[in-house]
Amino acid sequence: MRRGSLLWTFFPPLLVILITTLVLVTGFAGRSMRGFFMERTARELENLASLTGPRFAHQLTLGDETSVQDLCLQAGDLSETRLTVILADGRVIGDSEQDPAVMDNHRNRPEIDHALKGEVGRSTRFSATLGHQRMYVAVPVSAPPPGEETFVVRASVSLDSLAGLMRQVYVKIALVGMI
Repeated sequence: MRRGSLLWTFFPPLLVILITTLVLVTGFAGRSMRGFFMERTARELENLASLTGPRFAHQLTLGDETSVQDLCLQAGDLSETRLTVILADGRVIGDSEQDPAVMDNHRNRPEIDHALKGEVGRSTRFSATLGHQRMYVAVPVSAPPPGEETFVVRASVSLDSLAGLMRQVYVKIALVGMI
């Protein structure tokens, strides 16, 4: 009889310690992985915007804003990323998911502001246009010749897919911890 009571004396506190440890490890591992994925996604968006920038610059040098929109649609479709081209005054002249003619001026968006100062701009926020959380990365591009008008190429993706991935990661870490 003493054996059973000894088990029930130690089992509940050990169970609480194990569950607490499992929750903490899952949380810390998940946060680390989320940070890694966010940084990697931001770098990929920056690379995409940097790679497409010269193509947009060529079209703008020719004064052909219609082909900027066409190129946005093509590149956005191929990369499964939203691409937006914004002039220095904030006017949108190309977007892969919306008609630029009906879009608001983007001059005061945080990532655009940074890009127009010559830096890479990053922002994560809710998109009122598309109705979900997105990551935005904006890269400044100068139309040839160097020093001429600067415009911005912004690439963005929805963070809904990352949230789904993170839920899967949390479940897997918890299951491994329980086993």
